[in-house]
Amino acid sequence: MKMPFILPVIFIFIIICSLNKAQDLQADQIIFLNLKLMKGQICLESFKIVEGKLKRPKKVRLIKDHIYYKVFTKTGKKHYEAVIVDPSNINYEYEDDQGQLRSKKVVLDSVNFSVRLPYDESVHRVEFFKITDGIQEAQQLPQRIQSIGSVIINLMEKNNGK
Repeated sequence: MKMPFILPVIFIFIIICSLNKAQDLQADQIIFLNLKLMKGQICLESFKIVEGKLKRPKKVRLIKDHIYYKVFTKTGKKHYEAVIVDPSNINYEYEDDQGQLRSKKVVLDSVNFSVRLPYDESVHRVEFFKITDGIQEAQQLPQRIQSIGSVIINLMEKNNGK
């Protein structure tokens, strides 16, 4: 008599476990955006979805000459934000004629780079900004940030790597 009661419980347990596993799989994926920054404007070259986990930064600090990006869902809700070092600004170190170590900032007109986003099927758009002034928290955007473009991500294409 206890057997008919146990089967539905086992069935419900299996369904709950499989739903949790599906959510874990989604949470354990990363979107790699392969981008090109050319003459101060950004464009999407390709993207790829891979297995992995991305830590969310506790605080996003806006640092001069870095790139700040915000990820939005299809409904316009902010999903993620982060800051990366501007890949078009390279510090080149060299030894001068007197044997002294010198450093020179080199600005590239065109550069390819990647950013990582936590996977969510509702991710739709990423906006990029060049930080031109100061160090502040992301909640207090500095007066001088410059938009360098936005990209649309169509996750229905899954991996569109080239």
